[in-house]
Amino acid sequence: LELYNTEFMIQSGDVKVYQSVFNDAIFQFITFAATLRNSSFLSANTIDRQTNTRNLYFILSNGLHDLRFGSEQIADQFYTTYDNLVNDKSDLFLLLMCLQIAITVIFMLGVVTPLVVTVYPVSYTHLEPTRLLSISYAVFCLKKK
Repeated sequence: LELYNTEFMIQSGDVKVYQSVFNDAIFQFITFAATLRNSSFLSANTIDRQTNTRNLYFILSNGLHDLRFGSEQIADQFYTTYDNLVNDKSDLFLLLMCLQIAITVIFMLGVVTPLVVTVYPVSYTHLEPTRLLSISYAVFCLKKK
Protein backbone atom coordinates (compact mmCIF):
# COMPACT_ATOMS: atom_id res chain seq x y z
CA LEU A 1 0.00 0.00 0.00
CA GLU A 2 1.18 3.45 -0.85
CA LEU A 3 1.59 5.92 1.99
CA TYR A 4 0.51 9.55 1.65
CA ASN A 5 1.97 12.50 3.52
CA THR A 6 -0.70 14.51 5.30
CA GLU A 7 0.05 17.79 6.99
CA PHE A 8 -1.59 18.67 10.29
CA MET A 9 -1.47 22.03 12.02
CA ILE A 10 -1.15 21.51 15.74
CA GLN A 11 -2.40 23.94 18.38
CA SER A 12 0.87 25.84 18.58
CA GLY A 13 0.61 26.64 14.86
CA ASP A 14 3.40 24.29 13.82
CA VAL A 15 2.88 21.86 10.97
CA LYS A 16 3.49 18.14 11.40
CA VAL A 17 3.62 15.63 8.57
CA TYR A 18 2.18 12.16 9.09
CA GLN A 19 2.14 9.24 6.72
CA SER A 20 -1.07 7.30 6.30
CA VAL A 21 -2.78 5.00 3.86
CA PHE A 22 -5.11 6.57 1.31
CA ASN A 23 -8.28 5.30 2.99
CA ASP A 24 -7.32 6.78 6.35
CA ALA A 25 -6.18 10.06 4.80
CA ILE A 26 -9.36 10.52 2.78
CA PHE A 27 -11.47 9.63 5.84
CA GLN A 28 -9.68 12.36 7.82
CA PHE A 29 -10.20 14.77 4.93
CA ILE A 30 -13.94 14.07 4.84
CA THR A 31 -14.19 14.37 8.62
CA PHE A 32 -12.42 17.74 8.68
CA ALA A 33 -14.49 18.99 5.74
CA ALA A 34 -17.74 17.99 7.46
CA THR A 35 -16.62 19.64 10.70
CA LEU A 36 -15.73 22.80 8.83
CA ARG A 37 -19.02 22.74 6.93
CA ASN A 38 -21.06 22.47 10.13
CA SER A 39 -19.24 25.27 11.95
CA SER A 40 -19.30 29.02 11.64
CA PHE A 41 -16.28 31.32 11.36
CA LEU A 42 -18.26 34.05 13.03
CA SER A 43 -18.58 32.20 16.30
CA ALA A 44 -17.21 34.10 19.31
CA ASN A 45 -15.52 31.06 20.76
CA THR A 46 -11.76 31.21 20.11
CA ILE A 47 -11.42 27.42 20.43
CA ASP A 48 -13.84 26.98 17.52
CA ARG A 49 -11.85 29.47 15.47
CA GLN A 50 -8.60 27.64 16.12
CA THR A 51 -10.21 24.33 15.25
CA ASN A 52 -11.70 25.79 12.09
CA THR A 53 -8.33 27.22 11.11
CA ARG A 54 -6.63 23.85 11.62
CA ASN A 55 -9.37 22.07 9.69
CA LEU A 56 -9.14 24.58 6.85
CA TYR A 57 -5.36 24.20 6.74
CA PHE A 58 -5.70 20.42 6.54
CA ILE A 59 -8.24 20.64 3.73
CA LEU A 60 -6.28 23.16 1.69
CA SER A 61 -2.85 21.61 2.13
CA ASN A 62 -3.85 17.98 1.62
CA GLY A 63 -7.00 18.09 -0.51
CA LEU A 64 -5.47 20.07 -3.34
CA HIS A 65 -2.27 18.06 -3.65
CA ASP A 66 -1.45 14.56 -2.42
CA LEU A 67 -4.96 13.27 -1.82
CA ARG A 68 -6.25 14.63 -5.11
CA PHE A 69 -3.41 13.10 -7.10
CA GLY A 70 -3.74 9.87 -5.15
CA SER A 71 -7.43 9.61 -5.92
CA GLU A 72 -6.72 10.28 -9.61
CA GLN A 73 -4.10 7.53 -9.67
CA ILE A 74 -6.43 5.05 -7.99
CA ALA A 75 -9.27 5.95 -10.37
CA ASP A 76 -6.93 5.51 -13.36
CA GLN A 77 -5.85 2.11 -12.06
CA PHE A 78 -9.47 0.99 -11.69
CA TYR A 79 -10.37 2.30 -15.15
CA THR A 80 -7.36 0.65 -16.79
CA THR A 81 -8.04 -2.66 -15.06
CA TYR A 82 -11.69 -2.83 -16.04
CA ASP A 83 -11.05 -1.47 -19.52
CA ASN A 84 -8.55 -4.28 -20.12
CA LEU A 85 -11.07 -6.83 -18.84
CA VAL A 86 -13.75 -5.51 -21.18
CA ASN A 87 -11.38 -5.42 -24.16
CA ASP A 88 -10.37 -9.03 -23.51
CA LYS A 89 -14.01 -10.07 -23.43
CA SER A 90 -15.02 -8.07 -26.53
CA ASP A 91 -13.04 -10.36 -28.84
CA LEU A 92 -14.77 -13.38 -27.33
CA PHE A 93 -18.14 -11.62 -27.64
CA LEU A 94 -17.58 -10.90 -31.35
CA LEU A 95 -16.48 -14.48 -31.99
CA LEU A 96 -19.56 -15.90 -30.26
CA MET A 97 -21.87 -13.44 -32.02
CA CYS A 98 -20.50 -14.37 -35.47
CA LEU A 99 -20.78 -18.05 -34.61
CA GLN A 100 -24.40 -17.59 -33.51
CA ILE A 101 -25.29 -15.70 -36.70
CA ALA A 102 -23.67 -18.41 -38.83
CA ILE A 103 -25.52 -21.16 -36.98
CA THR A 104 -28.82 -19.28 -37.40
CA VAL A 105 -28.30 -18.77 -41.15
CA ILE A 106 -27.30 -22.41 -41.69
CA PHE A 107 -30.30 -23.58 -39.69
CA MET A 108 -32.66 -21.34 -41.67
CA LEU A 109 -31.29 -22.44 -45.05
CA GLY A 110 -30.82 -26.10 -44.17
CA VAL A 111 -33.84 -26.92 -42.04
CA VAL A 112 -36.58 -24.31 -42.05
CA THR A 113 -36.65 -23.46 -45.77
CA PRO A 114 -36.93 -27.08 -47.03
CA LEU A 115 -39.55 -27.77 -44.37
CA VAL A 116 -41.69 -24.81 -45.39
CA VAL A 117 -41.35 -25.61 -49.10
CA THR A 118 -42.45 -29.22 -48.55
CA VAL A 119 -45.38 -28.28 -46.34
CA TYR A 120 -46.60 -25.44 -48.56
CA PRO A 121 -45.78 -26.42 -52.16
CA VAL A 122 -45.66 -23.47 -54.50
CA SER A 123 -48.31 -23.62 -57.15
CA TYR A 124 -47.56 -21.46 -60.15
CA THR A 125 -51.17 -21.72 -61.27
CA HIS A 126 -52.20 -19.83 -58.17
CA LEU A 127 -49.51 -17.22 -58.62
CA GLU A 128 -50.10 -16.58 -62.33
CA PRO A 129 -53.44 -14.71 -62.04
CA THR A 130 -52.03 -12.55 -59.29
CA ARG A 131 -49.05 -11.65 -61.44
CA LEU A 132 -51.26 -10.87 -64.44
CA LEU A 133 -53.62 -8.83 -62.30
CA SER A 134 -50.80 -6.67 -60.97
CA ILE A 135 -49.39 -6.13 -64.49
CA SER A 136 -52.80 -5.22 -65.91
CA TYR A 137 -53.42 -2.84 -62.98
CA ALA A 138 -50.08 -1.14 -63.63
CA VAL A 139 -50.92 -0.74 -67.34
CA PHE A 140 -54.35 0.63 -66.40
CA CYS A 141 -52.81 3.21 -64.08
CA LEU A 142 -50.31 4.30 -66.75
CA LYS A 143 -53.02 4.74 -69.38
CA LYS A 144 -55.16 6.72 -66.98
CA LYS A 145 -52.51 9.44 -66.64
